[in-house]
Amino acid sequence: MFRCALLLVLLASMLPAPAAEAALFDWPFILRFGDAKPVGLDGLMVGFEGVQVESRCPIGVFCVWEGDAECLLWMQPPGGEAEYFALHTYHVWDQHHDVGPYRMILLEVEPYPVFGEPIAPQDYFVTVLVTDYGPVDGDDPSWGAIKSLYR
Repeated sequence: MFRCALLLVLLASMLPAPAAEAALFDWPFILRFGDAKPVGLDGLMVGFEGVQVESRCPIGVFCVWEGDAECLLWMQPPGGEAEYFALHTYHVWDQHHDVGPYRMILLEVEPYPVFGEPIAPQDYFVTVLVTDYGPVDGDDPSWGAIKSLYR
């Protein structure tokens, strides 16, 4: 019995690590600092490089405006190059970006700043939503766009 258990443990340790679980289109998900994640089944990859500018009004301070967090994100469509872009929490600036038929929307940036408590770059995470609008300029429809027709 012991030999059988030992053999199973050895075999399990030789298996490749599981691939990152894909996020779903049209469902919010979290990206942590430096993360990359597949979205859908088409081969779209997205990532979060960090917060470039943090000027949100900290908790414990009275401010004349709400401030803004500027985040560096990227999307890489199937078979294409990664496109980097900045998204913001302040509503006047870009809160979404399109790459081909895909749109990434920034929903939230955490943690929220607190007066006198600095945030380390690696502690940031964002909540985003990615949509697939389907074919662009006569391209064949992606699997995500076809599935969205039958929800």
